[in-house]
Amino acid sequence: MPNIYQKLQAIQASTGAISKTELNKFGNYKYFTERQAFKLLKSLLTEQKLTLTFSDDPQTAYAEKNDKE
Repeated sequence: MPNIYQKLQAIQASTGAISKTELNKFGNYKYFTERQAFKLLKSLLTEQKLTLTFSDDPQTAYAEKNDKE
């Protein structure tokens, strides 16, 4: 059974090039959105029986980071 690092490596190897389709007119640079990244990763995570969790609450993200330090 693959460990978490092997599973993540398999996902990374499967993603290929990521197309930056959105344009920031102010900074004049291209980027990809979180939605595009999730759409790309969702099936790959499922294949490896992994999940992606996230929060848009900045306090939660900060607290989780500090708890691990």
